[in-house]
Amino acid sequence: MPDQTSHTALLWAGGLVAALGLGLVLLTSGAGDRQLDRSALGVQGLVELAPDLGLTLELPRRIAARKASAYSLRILPLYDLNLDTTEATPTTRAEQLGQRTLRELTWDVFDQKTAALPTLVVLPKWTGGVIVTGVALPDFLIRPAGFATLLEQIGLYDIPVLHPTPGFATEPVTLAGTTAQVALFYPQVLNRAQMPKTCTERAGLRAGALLIDCTATEDLPAITILTDPDILNTHGITLGQNAAFARAALRQKDSRPIYLDTSTDLLLAPEADAQAQHYTRDSATLLRFFAWPLSLLWLAGAMVFGVTLWRGLVRFGPVRNLPEDRLEISKRAAITARARLMRMSRNDAPMVAEFVQTRLQALADQTFGKGTGTDRLYAKFARTNPAQAKDLQRLVAALTGPTPPDLRAALTQFHDLLERLTHAT
Repeated sequence: MPDQTSHTALLWAGGLVAALGLGLVLLTSGAGDRQLDRSALGVQGLVELAPDLGLTLELPRRIAARKASAYSLRILPLYDLNLDTTEATPTTRAEQLGQRTLRELTWDVFDQKTAALPTLVVLPKWTGGVIVTGVALPDFLIRPAGFATLLEQIGLYDIPVLHPTPGFATEPVTLAGTTAQVALFYPQVLNRAQMPKTCTERAGLRAGALLIDCTATEDLPAITILTDPDILNTHGITLGQNAAFARAALRQKDSRPIYLDTSTDLLLAPEADAQAQHYTRDSATLLRFFAWPLSLLWLAGAMVFGVTLWRGLVRFGPVRNLPEDRLEISKRAAITARARLMRMSRNDAPMVAEFVQTRLQALADQTFGKGTGTDRLYAKFARTNPAQAKDLQRLVAALTGPTPPDLRAALTQFHDLLERLTHAT
């Protein structure tokens, strides 16, 4: 019992260590994402302002995820300038300040996200220097040339990103009947003169497009693109009337919530298969299994069952209830039958020898535990009564030897010696 208890305790300890290790790994792997979400470049400010703006936002959740049809819009902030490659993790402060990919996102995941739900894609603007220092400096801006690969991947070929105004720029922008005084630090726009035919500007500054709609193509689903993330992120949403512009850009026609997607995984539950066919089942459907030729199988099965029932109840009679000590009776019957066969074959001496050995072994198992040899039993008898113990050993050797003595008298003496040694009389 102590061994089992210690084994159970070791299993519990091992499970606890494994759970703690898994939790540490999960916490460590998500630390960078949480730091980004809570930084000036994250969207925590939008989450906190959403109730005041009349917006219902939901963040990703791995448990009890909802389907894409439960949402009216997906907001997808990008922090990756190349969806086909993975950038090495920075190790020095200089690398952290210049880090341009703050959250990796693969092209396959991006494609599936934008295809499942109308999506507002928010372009990146700042390097990791803003997170490290907590200050948005011009040196931390992503240079326009760095956007070339990402823009091609989302369908904006040969259209440059512009930072037309150094420092702060304040300008009224009209969107959906709402005019808001947008305030941006080094505003980031797209050159509307080179806008592709598949895209339409919805709102913009004098220097370029700020919010554009792009229709679906053979390679890409329809998306909406916000060129300057400072409209929505914590760094810029409280500046000027950026929050009013964000509300106009995010306002939807229905009451479904908006999915603020900060995850790099596909966490929404799958929709029902459009090609799935649902059938109604009735009694006629069940009766098909009894029609010809399946009826032959049922008939054969009924015949086999009938014969089995007859053999069990009629030929062999009803089931008899055995007494509770049926196991002991079975053992006795087997011993009796074996003894009878040995007597019939004039094999009394081997039968007596086997009985003596079995009796001594049973007494040793009862006294010292199962699997104990008879030597230990003899040693115990020798300590109690050495003379009688020697007599017992000689008698057993004679009974189990090749030339046994008178069996009846020897068995009587064996029982008498064993009884006295067992009870130490």
